[in-house]
Amino acid sequence: DLDLALAIRTMVIDDQYVNVEAGCGVVYDSVPEKELEETRLKAKSLLEVTL
Repeated sequence: DLDLALAIRTMVIDDQYVNVEAGCGVVYDSVPEKELEETRLKAKSLLEVTL
C-alpha cells in the first residue's frame, strides 16, 4: 500500500530560459500513442501561458 504524489507538469523559469517538463501515468493497459499525445498536450498548455 503506497500513497504517492508526482508532479506531472512542471515549469521552471529563470532569467534566460523556460524549462517545461510533462509526463503521464503509465499503467498496464496504457496505449503508448495516446500517452504521448496526452504528454504533448500537457506541455503545450504550459508553453501557451508563457507566450
